[in-house]
Amino acid sequence: MFSMIAVVSAAKPIMLAFDDAQWMDNRSLSLVLKVLDELPNVYFLITVRGISKHTASARSMLLALVMSLPSVDIRQMNCFTYQETSLFLCQQYHITIMDTQVLNFVFERTEGNPGSLAKLVNFMLDAKYIAIEPEANNIVILKDLDEMDTLVPQHIRARVMSIVDSVDALAQTALKLLSINPQPSEERMVDGVLTLLSNAYSDGSMTEASGIRLKVPKPTSEVSLLRQIRESLVPCEKALLTIDSHNKLYFFTTEEMRLVVYDTMLPSQRKVLHALYAEWLKYAATKASQDVSSLATVSSTGNVTTIEPSKASAIHPMPYQRYALLAYHLSQSDNPKEALEANYLAAEGAMEAKELGFAEDCMHTSIKILNTHPRVNDLSELDTILLRSRIEFIRGTIAVENNDLSLAITHLSCITRLFNRKGSVLRYHTLNIQREGFPIRSALSFTGSRRTSFPMSTIDPVPATPGCFGLVPSSPKVRCMSRLFSFNNIFPSSSRLEVPLSRQLTTKAKRSKMSTRLRPNRIQAEQTLGALDHINFYRRKASALIKQINYARKKQDEMHRHIQKFAQRTLQAKDKR
Repeated sequence: MFSMIAVVSAAKPIMLAFDDAQWMDNRSLSLVLKVLDELPNVYFLITVRGISKHTASARSMLLALVMSLPSVDIRQMNCFTYQETSLFLCQQYHITIMDTQVLNFVFERTEGNPGSLAKLVNFMLDAKYIAIEPEANNIVILKDLDEMDTLVPQHIRARVMSIVDSVDALAQTALKLLSINPQPSEERMVDGVLTLLSNAYSDGSMTEASGIRLKVPKPTSEVSLLRQIRESLVPCEKALLTIDSHNKLYFFTTEEMRLVVYDTMLPSQRKVLHALYAEWLKYAATKASQDVSSLATVSSTGNVTTIEPSKASAIHPMPYQRYALLAYHLSQSDNPKEALEANYLAAEGAMEAKELGFAEDCMHTSIKILNTHPRVNDLSELDTILLRSRIEFIRGTIAVENNDLSLAITHLSCITRLFNRKGSVLRYHTLNIQREGFPIRSALSFTGSRRTSFPMSTIDPVPATPGCFGLVPSSPKVRCMSRLFSFNNIFPSSSRLEVPLSRQLTTKAKRSKMSTRLRPNRIQAEQTLGALDHINFYRRKASALIKQINYARKKQDEMHRHIQKFAQRTLQAKDKR
């Protein structure tokens, strides 16, 4: 392809157009970069559909590089809606009534792109998944459509497996590590994670980490692990991998090849690698106190515990794209609560950067995790309510930014219904705290001043002795939040003064008499006080936003009626004249 473009562009300048660029694979983007670097007479017209240009560049590092070049013109185009997709397919294939299951399947996977719609439906017809009945002018489903999601041609699978089986153990482990990341992986990440994996189990020249059959050689003073990785992946280059030496990135040639390598791993192997990648993402943010490249040079010391940062400083905020990637790996390593927290931070950062589409994608992913992740059932009902309140609050604010006030009220009302519904666990814990006689204000009351924006967030400091799975604490602390309300609705401040003195003394006597029996409840209430504080924050902010939206609607209606009356008076005055 490159030679053909070079021959044609030698005579005169040419322009190449690519549609739906947000779905371009890494091999195509690498070809575009190579053409732009070496052929000055070539220009590109690239379009993205359904999302903004900034959101598309945030999803792919290579696409962001292509879009930043001066010889590339980027255009944002629209896609078909659900109804337009149905009408298009009916006209394209002469169908009277479109099958709902087929329509949902193709619309979800093409997002309404006209060219992709026709290509996918033609493939489904050729592969005998669906058929068109000319007599009835409708579509008949012949096979299970969900099988197409995991459909990989057999010749591609055989080719990939032959390459994987021919390389050494280090290359196989590196390929498995690269396959867990859908985006291009940085060279320092591969080196750092494999260094952690080898140093965690440092007995022998070739270690088999934790019984999961991922073999990593022990680095020596003569040959670093990074050099061993580069040399071992040479047989895979071009045939299976693309190695971008300029940007120091690794990625598979096609998405199908990545899926084949990913399917070769056991669930335990995937979980360990996802967890390692999440640990590396957290540790990579400590550039202020310790250079990330030191993670790759740990192998020369032979022992991870010899690294002692001069000062354990707080982790600096990562870009929202990295938070979203962290959330993906945390969810795959059975940490749904931390994944939802990372998605929440990604959405906050995206909203601050005016990337509402990216923030909305993060919240859709969070809802999917909360509804379908198997480990969500291990969370308490109070934690689930807090996580859902956060998600609905962000979705409501996104709807406000998009000027969709009806949708905003729908999301914000979900938060108030969680508290007001009959038999709510929030009411149970509120009464539990009131019965135990806790102070009106919790420790969170003194964390900051009154604010009207999102709650403040801090990340735990990095410990002085990092390890394979101990680079950051396994159970992060509760995020700091400034207090925006008091517990007057739970425990009124004047209630004790109004109670007769005899009743107060009786209550104190009963409390001291039954202290041993109430101690477990007291511990439970102390643990849930912070969660109740957070939930009430979102509930009160949601109620305030709903009132503001309703007030703005009322003023808008009054202004509309005033304009109508003014127009009517103007017409009447004109008729009199």
